[in-house]
Amino acid sequence: MTVPHTSSFFPSDRVAVLAHRGLATGSPENSLAAFQAAIDAGADVIECDVRATKDGIAVFAHDETLERVFDNPARVRDLTYLDLKRMATTAGLPEDHGVISVADALVRLPEARFNIDVKESLVIEPLAQAVVEMQALDRVLITSFSGPRRRSTLSRIKKLSGSSAMTSGSADTVAGVVLACFVGATWLARRWSRGVRILQIPVRVLGVNTSSPRMIRKLHRAGFVVQFWTINEVAEAGRLVDAGADGLVTDRCDVLVPIFRTRSGKAKARPLR
Repeated sequence: MTVPHTSSFFPSDRVAVLAHRGLATGSPENSLAAFQAAIDAGADVIECDVRATKDGIAVFAHDETLERVFDNPARVRDLTYLDLKRMATTAGLPEDHGVISVADALVRLPEARFNIDVKESLVIEPLAQAVVEMQALDRVLITSFSGPRRRSTLSRIKKLSGSSAMTSGSADTVAGVVLACFVGATWLARRWSRGVRILQIPVRVLGVNTSSPRMIRKLHRAGFVVQFWTINEVAEAGRLVDAGADGLVTDRCDVLVPIFRTRSGKAKARPLR
């Protein structure tokens, strides 16, 4: 049984499906086209990554360079946003296959929700400004593998807006919580989390099998929402759902959504637009 979510960001009546960098089966990851495809497939949330451009704009990009996605060795931070937008059309691709800024994505996809991984300190200020200026605090969740980077981003957003953004645990938070729950120290897990209640984790953390029904129950009893990444196999997804997972981050939301929205009579996907 899943634990109640702390806000309406994630569905409370079924397993959440998070589209890892959108649905990039027919377009580049982290592009507007990939995000739209994920929405059309019924994903609840878009899991994505942000970096900063040369002119200080927060854009969606996972890698430091563009080599893997666009066969271009240039670093994101060395190009302007206009340079990045032109890259797709120069290569003969549709405009929506290119790099898009956080602000533009929030405008183009007005009801989409974004689970944002802050990949570098350089993007903290432009990301915070974009989220606040677009009045999108209820549509974003801020996270990072780096605890200091995650906390700095949250702090900047709160300073600019006066309100707190939703967040999930960084690597240090996850490690402490998992180990504490593993040994039965629920009180320590809660203290270590510093108020974080969403964990987005792999199936093993520091040698601990986090995906067993028993471990998920321990995390639930401590008050945590438990989501797993990156799950693409149907059998593995089914095992995790049966074990009590609250959400799955996946590259194939088009495959998982039809299965888990109808499974055991659970509510079907509601469109995000």
